[in-house]
Amino acid sequence: MRVVSLTNTVAVAMLLSCGSSPQKTNQVTVSFGVVTDQTGSVGGPTQAQAATQAVTDFNAGLAASTSFQNLKFSANIQDSVSTPSVAVARARATVDAGAVAVITDTTADALGLNILFYQPDAGGALNVPIIGTEATSPFLNNPATTLAQAGGNPFLLDAYQNDGGWFFRTAATSNLVAVVLTRIALSYGDAGDVDNDGVFTEHFYTETEPFGLGMIAAMENANAALAPDAGVATVQIDLSQKPNPATYNFTADLQSLLMGSPDVIIDVTFPAFGVGLVKFIATQPNVTTRVLHTHAFHFSQVLVAVGPAGEGQEGASYVLAAPTPSGATFTTEMQQQQNVAAEIFDAQHYDAAALVMLAVLYAAHANHLSDPSQVTGEMVKAALSHLNDPSGDLIGVGPSEVTRAANDIASGKAINYDGASGPCDFDQYGNVLSDITHFKITNGQFKDMEKYDCVSNPATCPLIP
Repeated sequence: MRVVSLTNTVAVAMLLSCGSSPQKTNQVTVSFGVVTDQTGSVGGPTQAQAATQAVTDFNAGLAASTSFQNLKFSANIQDSVSTPSVAVARARATVDAGAVAVITDTTADALGLNILFYQPDAGGALNVPIIGTEATSPFLNNPATTLAQAGGNPFLLDAYQNDGGWFFRTAATSNLVAVVLTRIALSYGDAGDVDNDGVFTEHFYTETEPFGLGMIAAMENANAALAPDAGVATVQIDLSQKPNPATYNFTADLQSLLMGSPDVIIDVTFPAFGVGLVKFIATQPNVTTRVLHTHAFHFSQVLVAVGPAGEGQEGASYVLAAPTPSGATFTTEMQQQQNVAAEIFDAQHYDAAALVMLAVLYAAHANHLSDPSQVTGEMVKAALSHLNDPSGDLIGVGPSEVTRAANDIASGKAINYDGASGPCDFDQYGNVLSDITHFKITNGQFKDMEKYDCVSNPATCPLIP
């Protein structure tokens, strides 16, 4: 018969008791990937800095919590160069290194990662959730997207429709940008008819890639709702020939765009081509047609590249930060701690990182894990749908808000994250809504002319008083 010493049993029990409170011992680190453009055509270092700021806030907030003091986060930051093949390779490297989620940027990069879940010969699924911070195509997370819209590729269609639910995004659909662009265009002349020929006519300038094709579809939807009688034509740049924007001859494209005397040209290209078009038009003294731009023209590097030719150029874009305490805190933190001014999509990067980290906390609690480093990608995916409970405690941006969120989650209370970019309320498909701004280049800087409420009314985006 085995005899167990009562003294030893008590000692063991005390040891186990002390070890069952991971917030006080055994520091652990959970990482996630941030694969975003830092040197390519649609990004810059501030986006990664925004994700880094989120990590700083969370680590400070968790240290002050009563529940997760043992946990720290780290962001494995990689440059996507806005190239899907590069994004895939570097995202996979972060997952191999232990990332429980991957934050990425554009529609093309997001599709490159999400298609891995559906295409058998693509190298294997990442098995962690993907969050797009600039992936704005209306075809994404949309069960109505068609095979034709996916270029006839059934695996790409699966990636667009996102039936597996692995893809989320903190950037709202470009349908909202299209609504505001149409409203801006209609505000000139007689309901958009600038040349008084009795017809409002738009001509679109776009590229043959996912962003451009999706944005054109969004503009068509907006026209159908707001300007059903508008005349429309589209001029496309064939990117399959890999044209160089610096040496590209815009003559033929501009001639095509001006055929039929449109009231407005809608530039739906990446920044390099949009800048090239504007600079070329500036050399044509007889061309007075207004050009409106999408959010792709709203990067600070555009101001440098376009120079004086950009003065007066305008368009519609996502707000740099929400007009809320969360947005104000984020803007201040970027200025004071990262020493940069927040730029377009920085807030979406912050929110993506914050949501991943909140999801880890939620998953650890929901799955009764004393060690948060045991949280899996599948658990994070499931948790992302539980961070915006309308009846939950409103959680904003900053370390003290993280502390409240951690304590709420540990005690089983619901939370409702209110982000730097907006409410970040994922719908059943993983989409969010946000406000849109009408920007204009004035004295060499972007200026918000007015803002539109696309959160409470995404169909018409009324002007915010």
